[in-house]
Amino acid sequence: MILMMNIGVATYCCSRYFGQGYGPYVYDDVACSSAETSLISCNSRALGSTNCAGSNDAGIGCSGTITSSCTNGAVKLWRPSDGPEYFGLALYCKNSRWTGVCDDSFTCHTARLICEQLGYPGALYYRGEGYWGYFYSTLGNNGVDHYAWSCSASHTSLSQCSYYYHSSCNAYHDQFGIMCTPKDQKSECTTGTVRLVNGTSSNNGRVEYCFDGGWASLCGLSAPASTAVCRTLGFNTSFASIYNDERYGRNNNPSSLSYLSCPTSATHVNQCTAIRKGNGGCWRSVSRCGKEYSVQCYNNIGECTEGSFRLVNGTIEQEGRVEICTNGLWGAICHGSWNSIDAFVLCRSLGYGGSGPTTYWTSTFGLATGPAPWKNVLCYGWENTLFDCQKTIYPYDSCPVQNTVGVACKDGCANGQVRLVGGNFENEGTIQVCYSGRWGQVSDQGWDANGARVVCNQLGYTGGNAVPTTGSSYGKSNLTIHLKFVACSGNEINIDLCSKTKLSLNNGKKELVTAQVAGVDCIYDAPTDPPCIATPPLYNTQGSQCGAAQNRTVRMNPDDPPGNGRVQYCYNGYWSPFCNMDPITASIACNDLGYTSYS
Repeated sequence: MILMMNIGVATYCCSRYFGQGYGPYVYDDVACSSAETSLISCNSRALGSTNCAGSNDAGIGCSGTITSSCTNGAVKLWRPSDGPEYFGLALYCKNSRWTGVCDDSFTCHTARLICEQLGYPGALYYRGEGYWGYFYSTLGNNGVDHYAWSCSASHTSLSQCSYYYHSSCNAYHDQFGIMCTPKDQKSECTTGTVRLVNGTSSNNGRVEYCFDGGWASLCGLSAPASTAVCRTLGFNTSFASIYNDERYGRNNNPSSLSYLSCPTSATHVNQCTAIRKGNGGCWRSVSRCGKEYSVQCYNNIGECTEGSFRLVNGTIEQEGRVEICTNGLWGAICHGSWNSIDAFVLCRSLGYGGSGPTTYWTSTFGLATGPAPWKNVLCYGWENTLFDCQKTIYPYDSCPVQNTVGVACKDGCANGQVRLVGGNFENEGTIQVCYSGRWGQVSDQGWDANGARVVCNQLGYTGGNAVPTTGSSYGKSNLTIHLKFVACSGNEINIDLCSKTKLSLNNGKKELVTAQVAGVDCIYDAPTDPPCIATPPLYNTQGSQCGAAQNRTVRMNPDDPPGNGRVQYCYNGYWSPFCNMDPITASIACNDLGYTSYS
């Protein structure tokens, strides 16, 4: 490529001063007289004819000057050749004349401030020692200012930097150049607007912010920023869920935007500051995000009772992800500092009084479907609920959905203790037995009368029959299976002394999926017919409850539901109940009433 440049002075360099080239040699032995206007007009070997070796690559250093005056303190980027306006040698106006900026004591913040003074977002990098040619100043200082700047991150303009004499800044090769972050010329959106992209509904998706006229993803997302995004989009709660797992895909567009810095009180993204990518706020970069962040926004729909707690997604009722109702939404708790004391206070408020609950982190019971409004919960054990404990509340902290807590509570029962649940009376029901502080159930595999007798005796029902039931006849609770293959002789004083297979908590939860559970009816008595009573004198006279046409007919008691209830027989003008009824009588009565079967 031949560059036709308007320059004042050119110096030549040889022996691959600027590095070795990789293409074929085109010109060799070029001889110009300075009268030519292009290199192709100069004398040379025939095009492509050369005896040049790789160590003889030629180069050129261009230089020039500016003779017009300038405003003191102004800066500009200059090159002796054409090119983009956002890079070149850094010039400073001193004594109304342009001079090169000294590269001694240089920091990246010097470059940043020069670029910002010129209206650019920041600096990408710098070049020294004549990379973009040389500038010759009309001040007679060999083209470079003998004073140097030293700037830091706290400075917002060159006037705040140290500016002092530097003896080594004495030659034109001490100039340095800068490439500023170019101004984005996109016009696909209105800068400062925000949207959610590629979500499963209107309230979730990858966050994209219009930056320098183009849609850019966020490389980080704080709780205040997520709240500002959601409020800007019209959602009525300050809670949001932040996702860093790229579940809604990537934009992959290079951008200089890093993230939004928002105050905790922000309700709109126009209250936030867009932070550009760079090293400590110094160098800027245009690149893709390592991770592109997404968000889930919420509206307060009053789906729960404010201040209530629940356990979600556990296999058994004593365990699950901890959720709290706040602002009308079920939300999770972040795992920061979550421990057994916090879990104990939570479990006790839910009715589980046992000590030593098991704590879980990293979303053991699945990802939260709502926000995570609390983090860093700190309880001492005396509190009634987690509301009484110290904590950090959103948006003063945030939590990825992968970092929520769970718990497995304990009931506070004693090992081997038994109870009956689900029956109509206290002496019957599904058997629950306690191990490791948790109530569980007994598989009905191998369950028999001897086991039933032991359980009834243990509960104090030592008289009457003890009838075993299988097939979850009194219902199956959402509790682990503690025991299976229970085999008793009938003389044991408690079920813990019987032969049995005791299951671990995890194996018991697996067994719960398919197992049927055992039950018992203590003090079981076979039903007997009630005794008849003597006919009262009243019935020796004709009654008026039913007429002659209804005599010796049956009906169901009018106060009972149709088709079932107490049967009555019209006799001597009275609707009389049956003191006894055998299956044949029942069949005839139901047939008379228009039914084909009975029980």
